[in-house]
Amino acid sequence: MMGWYEPVLDRLEKVKSKGSNKWIACCPVHDDNNPSMSVSVVDGNDGERLLLYCFACGAKGDSVVKSLGLGVGALFEKSRDCTPDPYYILRKTQDFDDTFILICDSALARGERMRYKDKQLYDAAMARREQRTLRGIPQVIIEVEKPEDIL
Repeated sequence: MMGWYEPVLDRLEKVKSKGSNKWIACCPVHDDNNPSMSVSVVDGNDGERLLLYCFACGAKGDSVVKSLGLGVGALFEKSRDCTPDPYYILRKTQDFDDTFILICDSALARGERMRYKDKQLYDAAMARREQRTLRGIPQVIIEVEKPEDIL
């Protein structure tokens, strides 16, 4: 049986069970590589709630769910405000995409060749950038100077 807290657990990485309604996971606030965040379901006065705490950066529940693209309501069993951000993936990948596109554009401007795998990543990043533009998600796009523009 799936719990009301599954939308949060599904978006966390490297989730490991530590007993009944207790887990550890990587913290999405600081791009954790090793699980440093505790997650647990506890009883409250008005139903269950989800407690999240990162021992590495000190992030707590509200910061964690926000970085996952969820509202604070996702922390409470009886919340009516737990609609996920439909553009979560577009927002989450934005920094990587912008950096990767800039690196690739710079290399291409210098006449370097792109590996096949990098070309696939580049195409996916460009597609996500286009989706952000279509959906009105704010972006900062840095244009790369072409070799003839460089002094």
